[in-house]
Amino acid sequence: IASSVAVELGYGSSGSSARAGEQDVIFSYHPAITTISPSGGHIITDRQSVTFHGLGFSGEPMRCVFEDATFVPATIRSDTELECNVPIVSTPRIASLALVNDRSQTVGGRQYTYKYNSLTSDIHPASGPTTGSTPVVLVGVGFTGA
Repeated sequence: IASSVAVELGYGSSGSSARAGEQDVIFSYHPAITTISPSGGHIITDRQSVTFHGLGFSGEPMRCVFEDATFVPATIRSDTELECNVPIVSTPRIASLALVNDRSQTVGGRQYTYKYNSLTSDIHPASGPTTGSTPVVLVGVGFTGA
């Protein structure tokens, strides 16, 4: 993000000063991330997105960087919020997550956790009394951390 302002330059000695002219000075700062939401999702799922909250998102194009390799264009909602589609992966992992602007300024330090989709393949017993209290066993994958 950059802003241009006119700055008056001067010089002086012994309490006197004189105007030397104006010079445009450009001030810029890095975008900053405060939070992301959600911080994870399931693998092999399309149309997931992650929302970044922070400062300095408007004014220039931004991209999300997953695992230092996959660049995804960001949709800037405001100076404090932007959104990126999450790349689809086939195995669970914790991916590093960062933002980069067109001046190659990067801000990161966040992680996105890909989890297995929960999938039940069998239930034991298949039926029981209507009074309840029968222990049930679910067989499948992806129950931990789901």
